[in-house]
Amino acid sequence: MPGLDHRVSGALVPDLLQVVREALSNAARHADATTVRITSGTDAGRLHLAVAADGAGFDTARVSTGRGLANIAERVEAMGGRLELVSATGEGTRVELDVPLQEDLP
Repeated sequence: MPGLDHRVSGALVPDLLQVVREALSNAARHADATTVRITSGTDAGRLHLAVAADGAGFDTARVSTGRGLANIAERVEAMGGRLELVSATGEGTRVELDVPLQEDLP
């Protein structure tokens, strides 16, 4: 079975990379995280990607003044995916996305 890099459409790569960059930037600038874990996999024609940081976390019900999370949400929506943000003050943050897996043609 080919690796993940052969199963994800090249058209999705720039948005996926930017989502990961933004999540990592948020962890570094705001979370005071000591560990960040990135996981990915595929199932039923979908790509699952998660970035989890063990830092400060935050109350997701509060309005953020930055654009980072909004940018992530817009990119995931543009890829036809779903985004889940799991966080609580003092408990870290997990950004999870699920997008349609579009296979590259050989």
